[in-house]
Amino acid sequence: MKKIMMSQISGMNLHYMLYSLDYFLDEMVKYEMSNVELWGGYPHLYSEDMTPAQVTSIRKKIEQRDLQLVCYTPEQLMYANNIAAPEAEIRKRSLDYYLKNIEITAELGTDRMLMTSG
Repeated sequence: MKKIMMSQISGMNLHYMLYSLDYFLDEMVKYEMSNVELWGGYPHLYSEDMTPAQVTSIRKKIEQRDLQLVCYTPEQLMYANNIAAPEAEIRKRSLDYYLKNIEITAELGTDRMLMTSG
């Protein structure tokens, strides 16, 4: 059996949604995780409530802890987004949402965004 290295896994803030983002990041350092995946939901980083300055601040918090953001996952299961929706207005709103999150992905300093269609 192949040994799994810590560099092959990442911690995700979704599991810390009842705590602050700083607490999550500090826990990743404490547990010697080098990679994190950021879930874009409330209260940490819901894109509809974020300013560009706030996104930049989150990136700095990650970098200050020497963590590597390997993927950004905007919230897409609990909120009303569905790029496969047959209704034109829902589909357009969903596409706008994901385009905004692609910009956030770049600002966060990663080249991966996880998206799930409806």
